[in-house]
Amino acid sequence: MSDDFSKQSVGENILPPVSLTLEQENLCDRLDNWYSHYELKFKPSDMFRGALFALRPECRSNPDLIAQAAHSLRDILYPFGKKDISNKEKALKEYGSVKAGELSEEVGRIFGSLTELAHHGNGHGKSVDFSKLGMADFEHIVSEFERIMIEALTRQLDVHNEIDQLLTQIPT
Repeated sequence: MSDDFSKQSVGENILPPVSLTLEQENLCDRLDNWYSHYELKFKPSDMFRGALFALRPECRSNPDLIAQAAHSLRDILYPFGKKDISNKEKALKEYGSVKAGELSEEVGRIFGSLTELAHHGNGHGKSVDFSKLGMADFEHIVSEFERIMIEALTRQLDVHNEIDQLLTQIPT
C-alpha cells in the first residue's frame, strides 16, 4: 500500500500577518481590557486576529475555515456564560459598558449563531443554516460581531473622549 496520497502538504506556506483596521485594533484593545478584569489566560485579541487570519483570501481553500473562524469568535464570549464568571450582561456592566442592557440580547444572539457555526451546524440552534451559508453571509456575521462588540464595550469614558474630540474640532 502506498502512502503517496497522504503526502499532500498542509500549511507549508507562511503567510504574512493580517493588517487590521484602526477600528479592529480598537476592538482588540477593548476586548483585552475587558478580559483583564477576569484574569483569563488567553488574549481575546489573539482569537480575533486568528479568526481574521482564517478568513483571508489566501486561506479560502480551507474547507473548514468558517467553523474555525466562528469558533475563535465564539470563544471570546464563551467565558462570560460560565458559573465562575458573571453572565455577559453583568460582565459588560462591570466593565463600564454604557449599552450593556441594550446589547446583551444582541451579544447572546451573535454568540448563538457563532456557536452553531463552530459546531458545523450540528447544534440545537436553528438561527443559521450551515449548509446554505456562503462566505459573504459569514463575513456579514463577522461584521455584526465587530459592530456589536465595539458598541457593547463602549464605556462612559469613551463617550466623553469622543465629545472632547468633537469639541476640539469646532472652530473658535
